[in-house]
Amino acid sequence: MVRIQMALLVLLLTGCGTFGGIANGTGEVLEGLATDARSLGSMVRR
Repeated sequence: MVRIQMALLVLLLTGCGTFGGIANGTGEVLEGLATDARSLGSMVRR
């Protein structure tokens, strides 16, 4: 039953574009974290 509800929720969010926005925002956050981690790594190597 829970799987059906989750599938319907994903279909609903995909249909109105919200899922794409959430995925895009999550990607931006992860990219920012990776950039911060790289800059910290280069500071430690000095």
